[in-house]
Amino acid sequence: MNFRKCMALLFADITAVGIISSCSTGEKVGSVPDNVTETTNAVTETATAPPVTTLPEIPLDLPTIKKQEYEEFYETEKGKLKNGMRVGCDYDDFSGDGYVVGFGEGGILEISVKLPSDQYYDLTFRTASNDISRLGITADGKTIAEFDTSDNGIFTDITVSGVYLSRNTSVIGIQSALGDFAVDFVKITDGKCASENTALRTRKPVNKNASDEAVSLMNSLADCYGKYIITGQYVSDENNAEIELIYNTTGKYPVVRCSELSDSKAETDAVAEWYRNGGIPFITWYWNSPSDESSVLSEKTDFSLSDAVCEKDIAKLSLKDIEKLCSDGEISEQCLALVRDIDSTAEILGRLDKQNIPVLWRPLPEGGGNWYWWGADGEKAYKWLWELVYNRMTAYHKLSNLLWVWNGQSKEYMVNRSMFDIASADIYISGEKDYGNRFCEKFAAIQRFVGEDKLIALSECGSVLDTVSAFRDNAVWSFFGLWNGEYIMTESGEYSEEYTGLDALLSAYNSEGVLTLDEYREVNGIGE
Repeated sequence: MNFRKCMALLFADITAVGIISSCSTGEKVGSVPDNVTETTNAVTETATAPPVTTLPEIPLDLPTIKKQEYEEFYETEKGKLKNGMRVGCDYDDFSGDGYVVGFGEGGILEISVKLPSDQYYDLTFRTASNDISRLGITADGKTIAEFDTSDNGIFTDITVSGVYLSRNTSVIGIQSALGDFAVDFVKITDGKCASENTALRTRKPVNKNASDEAVSLMNSLADCYGKYIITGQYVSDENNAEIELIYNTTGKYPVVRCSELSDSKAETDAVAEWYRNGGIPFITWYWNSPSDESSVLSEKTDFSLSDAVCEKDIAKLSLKDIEKLCSDGEISEQCLALVRDIDSTAEILGRLDKQNIPVLWRPLPEGGGNWYWWGADGEKAYKWLWELVYNRMTAYHKLSNLLWVWNGQSKEYMVNRSMFDIASADIYISGEKDYGNRFCEKFAAIQRFVGEDKLIALSECGSVLDTVSAFRDNAVWSFFGLWNGEYIMTESGEYSEEYTGLDALLSAYNSEGVLTLDEYREVNGIGE
């Protein structure tokens, strides 16, 4: 779907820092990292090239972390000022001889550093701005973090914690990713990894009536969690062009087949076949609003979720009873329309349930943003809708084949813990490819508010992750799903390096920390 190219990144688990998600035609847009705290001072043709020879397994060559105490304070006016940067003194309460401004005009500040060891560091920036602006932080020219400023015109300390830096790192750079701001100083201290060790305390599906196949799938995911990252790929349709391209490029198939909900028999058959061949089906519901101006995008629909919210417990009622409530004026037409759509969707998923096909099920994706109608009216309405969908499908329609993937991406939008099995993030970073450890920031944030008893997955990404960074930083995602179409292939069906370089893809698919379909089948004894 073309609108996927216009969605913003996730909302962050961030204290007191405003977050802006933006949407510009033709690209995914990045947002703020989640290890930040603040204190105020479609393609149908498959490439026909033969499969490449499978590469040898690449070992996880993890660095040795030897923490040393460290604290250094850097006045920005003493750094290297490039592209018209200058020293200012209009804001109050600055330290030293002034602060640095001019970032909004393309300026760059570079600070020379000498770090004692390969370890995690906390980086504190004192910033001020009259508008929400976004800082981009680099280490030797490579982006390591982004965060938003406050907009109160007061110098505020913002700390980015748990950033891995090599002792060979020589320059910390600051530039604008959005807007203008002032930076007074930078303080670097020794820190610790932002993520805890990946460990799962429970492995039972939240639906107590889950099918044997769903329970088995949950157990498989739990067994792999923290040990392996499971590969996944989005497809445009039932022809699996993107998956075949992965095989033709790497000699390996992904484990998770990611697709959008479809009423087509061909797609249902493709989902079932993938599972029977040992893979994992993953289905996302991009819900076109039940209204005259129907769209998934809030700005393109006349549907308002707030108009549908009701206090009555309707999830377990028959459609006839719900229709009567509507005719009696006790619930709205919008509420009734939602139930009808949920019932139709449950019928589609029920076809797979009858075939004993378990599914990773992701309704209401990216709920923490306002770009989709189901998230645009705030967290209370979103949570109400999630509970309606969950209860209607499990208690009324008695679907037993679903493992529920919550993709709210924000602590404020977190739904009842008894109504989801997996928490996930969608990560796209504008203007970058092969963005390595940028994934780890998001993992740590989600882990903080969902806890260690939930699987954490990367439900969408524009580039494959760097497995060394993931294992080094304890950000061992359950699985990832690389987006389809132009994110992986050209119009002629060949592999595209625009978002993921070929070396990065080959490294990911051949890493000893990653499971491909043949390896997943072996680990789980499928086909023996």
